[in-house]
Amino acid sequence: MSEEPNTGLKCPKCEYTGDEPGENGDGFRLLTDQTVWREIVDPAGTAEDAKILVTAKGPADSYPEDNEKNERIECRNCLTEFPVPEHITVDYQ
Repeated sequence: MSEEPNTGLKCPKCEYTGDEPGENGDGFRLLTDQTVWREIVDPAGTAEDAKILVTAKGPADSYPEDNEKNERIECRNCLTEFPVPEHITVDYQ
């Protein structure tokens, strides 16, 4: 079994480095936000109502032209999310 090199990441909360399996999986994950949508097929209620219920239909889809944003790292040990450190460059492939 070959040992993977350390990525230089360290969780600011629990100081996990990803060298060993964490409580919730191995290493770290890159999280981003992207616009996701579903069709609204049955809007019920009016603007005067206190609450409006809508029915969303079908599987979620995303806008392919929408850039990912709010990049952050998730520690797979304690599940803390933290900003991507300045010394890390993300290469989307």
